[in-house]
Amino acid sequence: MKTKLSFDIADLKLLATHSSFERGSDYYDQGRVKKVMNERNIYEGKVKGTSTYDVRLVADGHALDFACNCTYEMGGICKHAVAMGLAILDGEYEFTPEEVSKLQEENGTMLSYSNTYLFEEIFYIAKDELKTQFLHQLLTQNEQLRNDFIQYVNRRAKEHR
Repeated sequence: MKTKLSFDIADLKLLATHSSFERGSDYYDQGRVKKVMNERNIYEGKVKGTSTYDVRLVADGHALDFACNCTYEMGGICKHAVAMGLAILDGEYEFTPEEVSKLQEENGTMLSYSNTYLFEEIFYIAKDELKTQFLHQLLTQNEQLRNDFIQYVNRRAKEHR
């Protein structure tokens, strides 16, 4: 049930100064983006900097409107907006309960464990904590999978440098 995003990393680079993009990328890599929620392509989250900042992104077609309560005034979007944008691009957001209900209605499904679901429908609704517990359990039990995970994480870390 993942939504198709109307923006990509190139859009973030165009909206930010070089410095803001680099610092925002560092913030994202450091895990400073917290709890991003999506409802009707309006993303709201928090980014930890010297304070915790409220960041909002409205993705309306190809128009992107970022807002942050930091004091940045140097042109373009701030590092907090960049960090949250990168998190969204990596799928690090959850749907609000209202959005889940709307998506279920559109797809003719209800959340009930007695139904059979497609993987995608469940995966994007499940809370990150539950997915993390499941992944940890699998990695603990399977050495090959554990090695694949380590290689994947190392590759991703190199890509973000």
